[in-house]
Amino acid sequence: MHDDVKRLAFALAVVLVVMSTSVVHARERRWSLFGGGLALFLAGWALDVGLSYGLGHQPAAESLIPVAGPLVQMGDSWAMIAPSRSGNAQVDAMAQPRIDAANQTIQQVAYAVLALDCAMQLAGSTMLVVGVIGNDDHKADRVSVSIAPLSNGMRVRVRF
Repeated sequence: MHDDVKRLAFALAVVLVVMSTSVVHARERRWSLFGGGLALFLAGWALDVGLSYGLGHQPAAESLIPVAGPLVQMGDSWAMIAPSRSGNAQVDAMAQPRIDAANQTIQQVAYAVLALDCAMQLAGSTMLVVGVIGNDDHKADRVSVSIAPLSNGMRVRVRF
């Protein structure tokens, strides 16, 4: 009975020593990167939603899709000026090329804004994820090696 208690105490001591000396890889969160990414993502998303609903673009609900919404909206028509229907064929024939040119310019500006908006949302979400994942605070990652030339050879320095 006494030997069983000694064995149990020894086993418990070994388990405690192993558990107390285990190396834990702690990750240090980067909250400033997370906050900046969240702000950039929300600014891009708000820009898309605000412009889509503000300009009355249909279907505006596509703008609610995070990151991919601007890409989906690039297939839509952003023409804002309706074709000329004055009843006078001669006036309509003169006005229609100008209307088409204006709608073409609006479409190109919309594509540029949507591309910028998608880039903002993608960059913001990437920063957000990297900030949450954080840095691996492991000492082995802090090894540096430097090589310096000397007049009669070179010097190698390794720091841990």
